[in-house]
Amino acid sequence: MRAMARGARWALCWALVCVGMPAVAQQGGAPIEAGNKLLLVIPDPQPREYDVEVDRNGEIPIGRYGRLKVGGLAVDEAEKAAREALGKYIRNTTAVTLTRLDQKRLVYVTGHVGKSGFTRIEPGETVWEAIQSAGGPKPGADLERVVLARDGKEQVVSVRAFLTERAPLPELEAGDTIFVAAETTEPGAGGAAPRIEFLTEEALQDKVFVIGAVRNPGLFERSEVLTPLTAIGLAGGPDKDADLSSVRVLTRQRSDLVNLTRFLLGGPAPEVTIPKGGGGAIVFVPGRPAGTVDPLSQQIHVLGGVTQPGPKVTPGSLPLLDAIGLAGGPTAEADMTEVKVVHKGGGFTLVTTYDVEAFLDEGGLVGQVEVHPGDTVHVGRPAYEVWDNVLKFVSDIAIISAAVVIFVSLAEDDTNNAAAVGAGSNAGEGATP
Repeated sequence: MRAMARGARWALCWALVCVGMPAVAQQGGAPIEAGNKLLLVIPDPQPREYDVEVDRNGEIPIGRYGRLKVGGLAVDEAEKAAREALGKYIRNTTAVTLTRLDQKRLVYVTGHVGKSGFTRIEPGETVWEAIQSAGGPKPGADLERVVLARDGKEQVVSVRAFLTERAPLPELEAGDTIFVAAETTEPGAGGAAPRIEFLTEEALQDKVFVIGAVRNPGLFERSEVLTPLTAIGLAGGPDKDADLSSVRVLTRQRSDLVNLTRFLLGGPAPEVTIPKGGGGAIVFVPGRPAGTVDPLSQQIHVLGGVTQPGPKVTPGSLPLLDAIGLAGGPTAEADMTEVKVVHKGGGFTLVTTYDVEAFLDEGGLVGQVEVHPGDTVHVGRPAYEVWDNVLKFVSDIAIISAAVVIFVSLAEDDTNNAAAVGAGSNAGEGATP
């Protein structure tokens, strides 16, 4: 749908450029807010599209011509302002168009949350949705006294009352700041885990509160013993950014860190359970740190002469050239005549070499080669660069096999040298002066 809409906009832009007709006025609608995403089209000289986001100052970039203040304006007013600003640089501004793509709002969440910083939320969403967008509350977060700051004024809201009693929360506005404080420990607790004050018998008896990087966070009834994995299942399962290697399970008595990733990859089952009749419990699933890859996702490994080597997430099989593209494409020094694909399966390892350079020049069957999740693609590099990167490839079976061959060769050389030394020694002993 969006592609069709863009095509229609492009056609309209070209018509306006050619015949000079005035643009049809857009509906103003709600004022533009920080966090809104807009589609800006500039004839430069041909129409170019820019997906832009309104920053916290209410400004957007306008291509190479600087920035423009649009916050508080209706869309048609912002489009008029863009034409006036760009009129200093381009001749025909009638083809300059501005369209709102979404109305998400930009708010700032900080304090005892998974990922402090700016986050975008839908209109009508509350403090709780903003905290979830920021990675959820960390274990020990004080959800009774969350501070909402707006226009220089602060108010304290109880997220706990919302979660346990469905008390209403105020709707957020663009530019709001939410601060989640850390809960204090009980006096005299010493080195014990801090008690979670809102785990009252009335609110959470035989319930589990699943929060963080899950699809449907909330409070759930339970009638039997739960494991951390089944508790996460009640919340719809982990979302795509969940870090299952560091799941925190909190009760009134203790706090446990559980590695579910190790279990899902074939390791031992966690011993931690959530017993029935022991009061309430919290299961917190943190988000993965930025730049890390989910070990449970489907991946290919692209190594060697590419600009961004390493594991690449893929939804399934893909063409070899696309796999190289995922890694940023080949470097200037890459040897594209020797691209190896290592495939492991069924107790064997298959290594195939392809001349991609010849394919790019002449075409051929290489264009139909696909790589699959779990495969390794190694783009050739000049010999003098290879040894600088050997350690990067140690985990790959083919490289390990090559290393074994090298070590065997060295061992044979050592044996031969020892034999030669022994022979020389014997010869020396036999030749008496």
